Amino acid sequence: MEALLVSLIKLFVATDAVGTLPVYIGLTEGMSEEEKRRTVKLSVITSFLIVLGFSVVGSWLLRVLGVSVCDFEIAGGLLLLILSVDILMRNEQAKAEAASSERIGVVPLGTPLIAGPCVLTLVLLLADSVGVVCTLVAALVNVVLAGLIFANAGVVTRLIGSRASKAFAKVSSLLLAGLAVTLMRQGIIAAIEHAQKSAS
Repeated sequence: MEALLVSLIKLFVATDAVGTLPVYIGLTEGMSEEEKRRTVKLSVITSFLIVLGFSVVGSWLLRVLGVSVCDFEIAGGLLLLILSVDILMRNEQAKAEAASSERIGVVPLGTPLIAGPCVLTLVLLLADSVGVVCTLVAALVNVVLAGLIFANAGVVTRLIGSRASKAFAKVSSLLLAGLAVTLMRQGIIAAIEHAQKSAS
């Protein structure tokens, strides 16, 4: 139970669903309630399947492909940056059409926002230290919790009003770009530090 509790807390911090909420509100601005529910469902399913795969074969797959966690951070950040620029450059009609697409539940919500590089790295470490079953239970609880937080985002939207919500949607695109740059920066710094250690 202690190992499970520690895993729950660590994954809750890494998932950061509360911090991701503004981005979710911005991405789903203009969606119907049914579309939002579908998006949340897809994000939960996607993120848990990714965590499941990583906890079982993640270490082996990374070794076979020669891909490091740093590479994941840089790639995930680049993906988010492209998406955020795309959202900012679209007109309102195009944004609504894009927001209606089911892909938002998969990318970027399912990954890399919920099941991002930090979560996947932690899953690999926890699977080795406390076991796969304990890790998956903790991950499932956190993924469902993230889905519940997103599903109740309407409360926040109603509180701030429709006009503020539209402005919030634009700001969230900038937040998404900021998250993207942060991920890439962390990946680059980690890659440099790894290279320096290898050289010494």
